[in-house]
Amino acid sequence: VNVYLKEFLSARNQKAQERDGKAINQFLDYLGERKTAPLGSITKIETEGFALHELERVASGTVGRYLRSLSFAFNQAVSHEIIQRNPFKGVLSRIEKDDKQEKDSFTPEQVRRLLKVLPGEWSDMVRVCLYTGGQRLGDIARLKWEQVNMAGGFVAMTTEKTRRKMSTPIITPLKDVFVRREKSRVSEYVFPIAAMKYAQAGDASRTL
Repeated sequence: VNVYLKEFLSARNQKAQERDGKAINQFLDYLGERKTAPLGSITKIETEGFALHELERVASGTVGRYLRSLSFAFNQAVSHEIIQRNPFKGVLSRIEKDDKQEKDSFTPEQVRRLLKVLPGEWSDMVRVCLYTGGQRLGDIARLKWEQVNMAGGFVAMTTEKTRRKMSTPIITPLKDVFVRREKSRVSEYVFPIAAMKYAQAGDASRTL
């Protein structure tokens, strides 16, 4: 199992390695000594057990991403006639059906507390995210001052995921954030530390 999955991962491009690597490493850790077993010996009990184990640790959406990555890897093994069946087939749909977890929203008091205790740039990053309609973390991290038109009262953004161009109004609390941050401006970025980490990761949000 270990040999196949590591070889499968090494043949992927960088973006795919970043996406699939975590899933593969988590599965190998779960298997323990079984990771040296023949690939075809992995059972549905083990794959479902892995999914349930991860559900206790991370959100169901993350587990879903793990299962999709692993199912694709094992499908490749089936296609290459290394094994006859994919033990991850059907596990995702079963987990999604069984996952009844309900997530409550933050209360206003919890939001106020978070904004108070978040370190460094994070408090203002969260505010800008909220006041621009819930933009993705990468869009906030790479926000430049040239995009902020205080006179015109809008922020020009091109979303990272869809490449959609947006013009978001600068409402009063958002203006307060920009005014405060501009007083200590040190670079072309509104959040220079986050922008640096984002760039160092190859324009990816994982280090944030």
